[in-house]
Amino acid sequence: MGTMGYMDPIFFMTGELTTESDVYAFGLVILQVLTGLLDAGLVDLSRRRSRWTPYGLLDASAGSWPRVQAERLLRLALRCCNLERKQRPTFTSDTDWRPLDILRTMATASKSQKWSRGK
Repeated sequence: MGTMGYMDPIFFMTGELTTESDVYAFGLVILQVLTGLLDAGLVDLSRRRSRWTPYGLLDASAGSWPRVQAERLLRLALRCCNLERKQRPTFTSDTDWRPLDILRTMATASKSQKWSRGK
């Protein structure tokens, strides 16, 4: 079934798992990577989003994040965690996932630089 903290709250009410449930869990994973918080803290964070500034949430131990990309990823993650399933992005929509494409490009470039320096 999955880890309780990553489960779609609508699943608890309806017992129905959908692709929107997967999107919800994926949003929490993105939030965990960016913030370093565990699942319980992430759910609380996603509910109180009006009280914080995106860049202040980033996990300092994860290294430096390009500000614009980090904020885009945070916004995407929070859209994934929307309590209304219809407001979440779909896995089939290319435009919704562009922040991940940017991250993939950055990771590939970073990996190439490490290999070219012999690390």
